Amino acid sequence: MTRWLNDSIACRRDFLKTSLSGTMLLGSAGLLSRSTGGPTGPAPGLMFFSSRELKTLTAFSEAVLPGAETGGAAQDVPLHIDREVNHWKTRSQSQIRSLLALVENGTRYFFFSWRLFSELSLDEQQRYLLEWENSTIDLRRQAYQALRMMAFFYYYAQDATWPSIGYEGPWIRGLSH
Repeated sequence: MTRWLNDSIACRRDFLKTSLSGTMLLGSAGLLSRSTGGPTGPAPGLMFFSSRELKTLTAFSEAVLPGAETGGAAQDVPLHIDREVNHWKTRSQSQIRSLLALVENGTRYFFFSWRLFSELSLDEQQRYLLEWENSTIDLRRQAYQALRMMAFFYYYAQDATWPSIGYEGPWIRGLSH
């Protein structure tokens, strides 16, 4: 009984630490985005993201997607995400704004650089994101994975990427009704 109680207390303590650190991270991201100009509405040609948020998302996509530095299908990923996020509920939209602000400005806290994420070299961006991927802070790892999975989803949803993974497209084509 004592062991179960100790395990239960430890689990709650870990949950509270994770929740507190997550709240602090997202709260600081919100403050950072407001103090650094924050979103001012969609940039021209976009539905949701500001030009600053698009710059962060583009840099993130280039750092995680295969062959993104050469352009191609990867350059359209932030635009696909912009169209999708435009249809999300307000709370989820706010969370992705906070996440992008944290990625962009987190270099000051997690990477000890005064430059923003989008200003780092590709190699530095990839090292910075590797720290997110391997972080001891659950929220940081989960946030990285969520953004990465969204980028990969919209990357591999494009026909041009299918040959690189050996996918020939839908099995059933041209069915007439």
